[in-house]
Amino acid sequence: MPKLTLSMIVKNEEKYLEECLLSVSNIADEIVIVDTGSTDSTKDIARKFNAAIYDFEWIDDFSAARNFALAKSNGDWILYLDADERLSSSSHNEIRNIIKHDQNIGVFCNVVSRDKHNKKPSVIRYSRLFKNSENIKFEGSIHEQIVFSLKKNNYKLIESKIIIDHLGYDVPQEQMKAKAERNLKLLLADYNREKTDYVIFQIAQTYGVLNQYDNAIKYFDEIIERKESPALFKSHAWRFKAAIEFHYKRNNNAYNYAMNAEQEDDTDPVLMSLLSKIFLRRGEYIKACNYTITAIENNRSSTSKEFKLNIEESKIFLVGLEAAIAANDKHHIEKFTKELLVVAAKGNGDNNIEVLLKFVGDKRIGKHQLDKIVLPEYKSVLQRLIDSLPDNNHKLDYLLVMLQKFPDDNDVAFSLGSTYMNMENYPEAANYFEVCIKGNYDQPSTYFYLISIYYSLNDDKKLRRIFEIAEKRYVTSPEIMNKLMLIKQKLSL
Repeated sequence: MPKLTLSMIVKNEEKYLEECLLSVSNIADEIVIVDTGSTDSTKDIARKFNAAIYDFEWIDDFSAARNFALAKSNGDWILYLDADERLSSSSHNEIRNIIKHDQNIGVFCNVVSRDKHNKKPSVIRYSRLFKNSENIKFEGSIHEQIVFSLKKNNYKLIESKIIIDHLGYDVPQEQMKAKAERNLKLLLADYNREKTDYVIFQIAQTYGVLNQYDNAIKYFDEIIERKESPALFKSHAWRFKAAIEFHYKRNNNAYNYAMNAEQEDDTDPVLMSLLSKIFLRRGEYIKACNYTITAIENNRSSTSKEFKLNIEESKIFLVGLEAAIAANDKHHIEKFTKELLVVAAKGNGDNNIEVLLKFVGDKRIGKHQLDKIVLPEYKSVLQRLIDSLPDNNHKLDYLLVMLQKFPDDNDVAFSLGSTYMNMENYPEAANYFEVCIKGNYDQPSTYFYLISIYYSLNDDKKLRRIFEIAEKRYVTSPEIMNKLMLIKQKLSL
């Protein structure tokens, strides 16, 4: 039977190392640990597992340390992990079957990152298992990669269902920031030595992690402008720019950038999910539903790529469900509801989705049940469902529950204003529309509703104030400005 070596580099990993080594204890024939300067009990833990331990003087180069570990590894196959990772026990048999083959193969594994800040795990595919050869070397002083070397040496790259759980993102934000800043320093040093696509791409990614979006876009633009940059990198660069526009600037560039990204690579589930959100915002609901389906298909695809970020499927389906509700498209509502029920069945007893879908089905749930599902991940769908209710009194009851959970949310305030407007309670409607204006809400109808209310209440002072605010806000929008001018003329203001 071919032998498997676990190859690792470590430093001060006493918190994580033992569980990592336990996760491979029944499958690794050899454990090679290269220590780059630990001052805690890391080496003592490694000795408990009969690991071969080597010291390596740290020279700000992860690939150098990885390649030193490879040189000490004697197995026919290499599995490499970080200390904050665990090999899933469900993956052992698949690994045993793969390493029976005497072929030059690199295997993409699913690295599942647990992130308490974003609440949900993400999955990225990396080549972590490969046939050992003296010709295979890691590249890059930071974010070291093996896949480039595998390709150069004509290795066959295959997909797998191997799962590696990563705990490294499940740390305080301060630690995440410190790690990103360390990585950025090394990446910029690499950039000054040689401006490769991979280094430029990783610098942009790291600035994104640090929320320095202007710097991130600067380097993503460099990727876009380089003729030699891979389509995969260009697509990701366009997608990042589209996401920034969509979430923070809210203008039409998000659509244009996303279309450019799709031209470069139409197999990215994150991009397809973003496009479904973009079309939802544009009011093109059927297109949003169709992109939801494409996002799921891409998410489940086994196509081999240098990297691929997978999304939790409930996030994708919830966007599609919202679009289907907005379009009153019963076919897609039924389809996405069924898919979400499958997701819920895998949710370890969490019945939040079932309660949400009951609301979708008959729109009759008690306020105590609604209170259970007023969660950030369901907020948009709930808003859409409540807005579609025909009975204003029921709508008002539900919106007031939403307001308790999301007191600063302009969408909720706008819905409350609209509901009170329908109930001809104009003073209350005005109160909520004013909240929207104070919150800088980008919904022109807010101003038109207030103009109508203050005109009906004969409040000239407030009426003139709303015109003044609206004209300042929409001075660059000819269509809205024309409407305001026409109303002004009609009212003889």
